[in-house]
Order: sequence, then structure tokens, then C-alpha cells
Amino acid sequence: MAAADPTIDVNFVANPVSYEGQKITELIKITGPVSYTTGGFSLASGSNGIPIGTFQRVSFDGVFKKSDDSAVLLPHWNPVTQKVLLYVPNTGAQAANALDVSTFVAYAKVVGY
Repeated sequence: MAAADPTIDVNFVANPVSYEGQKITELIKITGPVSYTTGGFSLASGSNGIPIGTFQRVSFDGVFKKSDDSAVLLPHWNPVTQKVLLYVPNTGAQAANALDVSTFVAYAKVVGY
């Protein structure tokens, strides 16, 4: 795993996979990478241990929150690049390159097939 890769926990809840019609829904816990790269980190289909071949939607349940609640970042999944970008709430600017976000956690719902 490269330094810019997040840690993805697909097993943080019992039986997280559900099937809605022909779509698969997976609840995941994401811990940010040690060194955030401007342009975001990968959250692509078929990778990170998420058992969904094609992502249709990634919805975050709130913010990327530091473990001690001292800071938050706003996550946004770009479906074209399949990357998660992090933004500073009060400025709207993307998080700084090489920022250590390894103590930040977010929860998301991934829908695909």
C-alpha cells in the first residue's frame, strides 16, 4: 500500500453488504492516508477490498473527522476520477498536499453492481 492510500474497512459492521434490486450496497469505514495528495486518493471500483465491480454512487455519512474531534474535512467522491477529494470547510479550498489525514475517519455508503 502506498503512503497516499487510505485504509478501507469493509467489515466494520456485521453483514454490511445488501442487495437492492440488482445493485449492491456496501457500508465502509475509511481512514485517511498518511500523506494526502492534491487531487484526492483513490476509491475505485474493484480495489480497496470493496466487493463491487462498478461504483455508481458513494455517499458520505457526514464529514472526515479527526479522532479527537478537533478538526473536520469535507469529503467529495469524484465519479470520473474515482477519487475522494477533501476540502477545508471554512475556506472551500482543497486540503493541502502531503497533509497527514491518517487520524481522520469517515463512513460511506457505496452503491454499484
